[in-house]
Amino acid sequence: MINKALGKIKNCYFYSLAILLVAGMFLAPTKANAQEVPSQVCLGNCPTSATSITPNVSVTASVTANPSSVQTSPTNSATSAPSPTATSTNPTSANSLSSIFNIDKEKNGKRGKHGRHGRHGKKGLIEKLLEILIWLIMKVLESLGISTGDIGSLSDILKDADDTKNVTTAPTSASNDNVTSAAKSPIPTTSTTTSSAPVSGTTSPSTTISTTISQPVVVGCTQEDIQKLVDSVSEQNIRTYLENLVDDDATPEKDEQRSRHTSNEGNQIEAEYIRQQFESFGYQASFQPIEAGGETVNNIIGTLPGKTANSFYTLSAHMDSMPSSGAAPGAEDDGSGTALIMEAGRVLKGFQQCMNSGIELFATNDEEGGMNGSSYYVSNLGGKTIVGNFNFDMVGNTDSSGPCNDSASNGSVGQELVTKYEEVNTKYGINNVGNFGTGGGSGVDAENFWDAGIPSVNTDSCSFSSVYHTSNDTMQYINFAQIVSMTKIAVAAAAELTMQ
Repeated sequence: MINKALGKIKNCYFYSLAILLVAGMFLAPTKANAQEVPSQVCLGNCPTSATSITPNVSVTASVTANPSSVQTSPTNSATSAPSPTATSTNPTSANSLSSIFNIDKEKNGKRGKHGRHGRHGKKGLIEKLLEILIWLIMKVLESLGISTGDIGSLSDILKDADDTKNVTTAPTSASNDNVTSAAKSPIPTTSTTTSSAPVSGTTSPSTTISTTISQPVVVGCTQEDIQKLVDSVSEQNIRTYLENLVDDDATPEKDEQRSRHTSNEGNQIEAEYIRQQFESFGYQASFQPIEAGGETVNNIIGTLPGKTANSFYTLSAHMDSMPSSGAAPGAEDDGSGTALIMEAGRVLKGFQQCMNSGIELFATNDEEGGMNGSSYYVSNLGGKTIVGNFNFDMVGNTDSSGPCNDSASNGSVGQELVTKYEEVNTKYGINNVGNFGTGGGSGVDAENFWDAGIPSVNTDSCSFSSVYHTSNDTMQYINFAQIVSMTKIAVAAAAELTMQ
């Protein structure tokens, strides 16, 4: 058997030598400046490609109200995708020598300005010769019973830096029923999500966003991995979420005239914006309709399952605002908390593989009308178990008293969560300025969790904003560094607790 194999390899050697001698006869007259067009010949079992894209292509992505439907349009030269019955490549089987010579006559069979060997030139001919040599070697291997199915295409082996595809995505503006996708971070993550359809009458925001939606990638479940999550919290993302929440999309310029009061259509517009963001992070995003003062509005829920079915920690904040008439931007109350859970949710998606209990993002509605959204939520869990709740209501006040957060439970109900907050604040070098204790008070959504016996910790600012419940509750009064540090605490605490 070995002698037979050596004989075949020896024959291949002489075949190869003869081929190279013949090649020398052809190479001399070839133009030195001939352009290379990489061969698409495939050796072994190679996949077919639906699209052939030339190097240096910029692709613009536009995402509609259902972000799972993506349309791409090239802004540089690219070959359009063929129909499902056609392919743009011509894979060559290792069992067919004649197919190796099946060169497109339009590209290689004519003489002219590209020289004797057509557009492939000298390098193209060398590639063809190497393909023949590899084919011969593979025939020997196959005769010995050695599988060659995993050997890729020669073009993959020979391709150089010029063949690298530089594809980028960019956010585009959307109108009425469209919303743009967020720009991808340098650490891409692919996720598939499902969502419930928006409630009839809901209008999508016409705001262009530019947030980092892809999640940090961690490979383990260690303290070091959680530190990576903490460090990836983005102040710019938090700013962008809040800018969108306070901006009135009816006017073309950026402003802070939006009202998210339940009686205003802006409540439904921004609810849809939040839902789409949850979905873009990789969560199963849906609406939960509730009644609010004769209006039907929506809680927004983003679900990220863990290994234990129907077991979740929730991160909650109320998305509605005051006053009831005129502009009600609600940057501090509670745009700050809503932006916090959005960024925490984005980051925590990258830790899903480590989670025993999952994460549920809960943007509750009609808190200002009597905490009706959270009351409905805890009364309609539908078989879910909420292990603990982190509630954030006004977390970025920057009044003269300075930045400060109070994080508190209601007596013993949730005290273990407060303890965890204090622990991770030091452990991960977050250094949030604040107090950690009991006596969480009343009039906040955490109260409904406490009443249901669900451990909960409520975080707010140590002092009320001077523009509380006024049209002046705008971003100029927000301390973003404080929101960032509180977001990091939420991420670290949730990461450690969901592993238990």
